[in-house]
Amino acid sequence: MQVQFVSKKHAIPDAVKAFVITKLEKLQKISQSSMQRIEVIVSRAQRKKSSTSEVVVELVADVQHKRVAFKEMGQNLYQSFYRVFEKVESAVARRKKIARPRISRLKKVVEEIEE
Repeated sequence: MQVQFVSKKHAIPDAVKAFVITKLEKLQKISQSSMQRIEVIVSRAQRKKSSTSEVVVELVADVQHKRVAFKEMGQNLYQSFYRVFEKVESAVARRKKIARPRISRLKKVVEEIEE
């Protein structure tokens, strides 16, 4: 798993990089899929009609030869990362729920054919 951090204006602290890598390793174990290349893009977005800006985190990954992207905004870096990871975890859970019935249907079809 290759993780690349991209930030246009700000340096990403090593503690944040370590946090993201441990979370990604955990996600890879849960999903049981091969994530070859992961890009973590960090930037700032200015809110309209406001003087505050928010941190934008975009996670782009190559999963099973498909490019998947998740993007979230938050008041600080950690909040943005947690929101992105929640999206990724829910997507993984949905794929697992979809994949399980297919396997059980395939087993039933194979059993019917063998009989």
